This record gives sequence, C-alpha cells and structure tokens, in this order.
Amino acid sequence: MFSITQVSKYKRSLSVSIVLPSVLFLLTLMLTACQAPMESDHGYAHGAGGHDDHGAEEAHPEGPHGGRLLSEGDFAVEMGIDEAGRPPRWQLHAYWQGQAVAPDQAQLTVRTTRIDGEVHEFPLLAEGESFVSEGIVIEPHSFDVEVSAQFQGRSYRWAYESHEGRTAIDQAMAKAMGIEVESIGPAVIAQTLDVFGRVDFAPG
Repeated sequence: MFSITQVSKYKRSLSVSIVLPSVLFLLTLMLTACQAPMESDHGYAHGAGGHDDHGAEEAHPEGPHGGRLLSEGDFAVEMGIDEAGRPPRWQLHAYWQGQAVAPDQAQLTVRTTRIDGEVHEFPLLAEGESFVSEGIVIEPHSFDVEVSAQFQGRSYRWAYESHEGRTAIDQAMAKAMGIEVESIGPAVIAQTLDVFGRVDFAPG
C-alpha cells in the first residue's frame, strides 16, 4: 500500500471553516429560543404579498398606510416597501400638515448601510400618489436607514435602525459556549489517498 498526495489551491474557505458557520448558526438559534425574541419588525407598510408577519419592536409613529412615520414640523414621510407582484422596492408617501403631497412636489432619497458596510442609495420616482424606488430592496431588509427630502425649498433628514432578523450574543455568553469568530480566506488543502497496487516504470 502506498499514498498519493494531491494538493489543490482553493480560493474558498477551508472545509473546517465551512463547518464553523453552521455550528454558530445552530447555537444562535438555540440562544435566541431561550432568550427574548429577535427584533424583526422593521416598521414598513407592505403591498399585497409582502411579509408583514414580524414580531413587535420599539414603538414608533405610524402613517395612514401602516408604515413608520418620520416627521419634522408640518412635513412627514411614511416609509413603506412595495412587494405586490414584483421584487421589493421602497414606496414612500409624503404629507404636509396631514395632507398628502403629490410626488412631483418633493424629492425623496433613501440610503441604506448594511452590517458589512455595503451602501445603497435609492432615488425615488413618482408612481401614482407615492414615491417608488427604481432599485430593488434586497433581502434581508436589515440595515441602517437615512432618508432625505426636499420640499418647498427646505431640506429634511432622518436616520434610524432597521435591524430585521438580527440577534446579539454578548462576550460572556460566547465565551461560556466556546464560540469563536475568526477570519477565513484562501488556503492550500492537501488530500492524501491510500490506494493498493504496484508502480511500474515505463519501458526504456
């Protein structure tokens, strides 16, 4: 019996590193089940077919369409995500002194920053009586949100956290559970196979 060693370069993580995220995911589910429910209600109005089945989160004002209401003085913007028969897009409504503002009377922009630092900016265009983004809001809808508006020569800005589906494990708990987080990257994997046979040299 002899061994043949095959060495291959992979730009993906080591197999042992692939197992670790799965273990962490299962542990996270276990910890979440034992503790308080995850913050998941991002406070958006949804079109038909939207996923509005979320747990309760910190209370916030709601607009006529059931979305988070951002206001400053007499001007307000209601946040929403339209998922009715198409990929999710931002759908906002604006109000002045409690009355709807026509989309051609204001300019709205939404900017999101995800946990990994990825930033997306969504200019909003008029669609019926609402402001709708051209860009798709990719799942999960978990990010920090900035909303800017221009109306009647004045600028408005709001910022809030929308952390759908996130949970937190404090350092003491992670240590007690033996959970470690390490960076992964390219590596060389050596594979050894045991085979049976005879090696003959080529004639000549």
